[in-house]
Amino acid sequence: MMTICWACGNAVPDAEGERGCPWSREGKPVEGWTAERRDILVQATSPGGEKKRVESYQVITCPAFVPG
Repeated sequence: MMTICWACGNAVPDAEGERGCPWSREGKPVEGWTAERRDILVQATSPGGEKKRVESYQVITCPAFVPG
């Protein structure tokens, strides 16, 4: 799965609030993006623990995208 978020300067927010987007800061979809929901399975954090599904998206276009 490819998403433009991997190449975006807003993918990792900074403490000053100059970088980031609703998705990277709060886990909320960005208004106006073109994306398909693609939940992912995450490994358990403890031995013998259960894997869990996490909400994720394959983002095609996004108004918050900046080359990064």
